Amino acid sequence: ISEILQETWESADDWFINE
Repeated sequence: ISEILQETWESADDWFINE
């Protein structure tokens, strides 16, 4: 679960900057 959360977080970082 931790690994999935980390990958999701890294993706979230990407679209947070895009907004």
